[in-house]
Amino acid sequence: MSSARGRAVKCPQTAAWSDPLKRPVMLLRLQAAVSVIILVLLLMTVDLPGTLARLGSLEPVHGLVALGLYFLVHLSNAAKLRVLLPQRSLWQLLGFTLLAQAYALMLPGQLAGDAVKAFRLGRAPGTGFSRAASSVTFDKVTGLASVLVMLLAGLTALPLGKGVGLMLAALIGISALAAVAAMMGSRRLLRPLIAYVLKDPTTGWRARLGRHLIDFLRHWQDLVKRPGLVFLSLAWGLVAQFLSVAGTLMLARGLGIELGFLAWCVVLGALTIILLAPVALAGLGLREASLIGLLDMFGVGSEAALALGLALLGVQIIFGGIGLSCDLLVLARDRRAPR
Repeated sequence: MSSARGRAVKCPQTAAWSDPLKRPVMLLRLQAAVSVIILVLLLMTVDLPGTLARLGSLEPVHGLVALGLYFLVHLSNAAKLRVLLPQRSLWQLLGFTLLAQAYALMLPGQLAGDAVKAFRLGRAPGTGFSRAASSVTFDKVTGLASVLVMLLAGLTALPLGKGVGLMLAALIGISALAAVAAMMGSRRLLRPLIAYVLKDPTTGWRARLGRHLIDFLRHWQDLVKRPGLVFLSLAWGLVAQFLSVAGTLMLARGLGIELGFLAWCVVLGALTIILLAPVALAGLGLREASLIGLLDMFGVGSEAALALGLALLGVQIIFGGIGLSCDLLVLARDRRAPR
């Protein structure tokens, strides 16, 4: 019997997924395919000329005011991160925040953009990878908590009995975030994990990973033990979220969509959570389909909702382009900086 018969035959797709260097490319292709499928399905059910006409009716004043408010959102997020990294200037952290927006457009989701931000912050002189990763992760956790608080605030305006499921999910989410933050701040609970990673090595990748993990957790514990810092981070997160709601409200009014502030708290809160799922490229398709479903609860038509989704994508591209410019400046500075 030929030995070739016993060999397992691998298809090219399986081989690509088994190669760590090719996985990101395969994931981007898969996300692009999901985005195309969703958009095709949307275009089959939504009046595209009506959507483009609605998008073209956007009043410039509303668009410019919305862009100004979204800039304040990014500035607030930079101030929020500076609470955790006071050694960095506000404008430096604004650059890193916009950088994350840029990479969120090109990589698998917003979380990937945050990972790039942590990496670049770690490369910058005077920060360190462990401290940067811990600060960005803590910033993300308090940011998600702010989103859930905003969602709860909006749900209080709905009629009694409506939105109970979302309210319960938000409460569970806040409780889960608090539990995770507390667990990561407990040395007793994490001691077995650290022992497993280290296994008493002195060299190699386990030793390097163990040192980074220990430094990460030490910095995290320092953060959670300071209630004032946690409160300030949450407060800046709420400022950023409510500015985002104000910007979206202004953009929507320019498109002829009239909804109250608390209604937009519900829509944006739920949309932010949905877009954490890295299933579509830059959220394209997923954002628009989710907006159509969420705004349908408030009687907004599909064409208007799709027009708003495309306008929000345009805003993201604008700030992503600014973020790419910031990235080039950051890379140039890092190359000149002494190590």
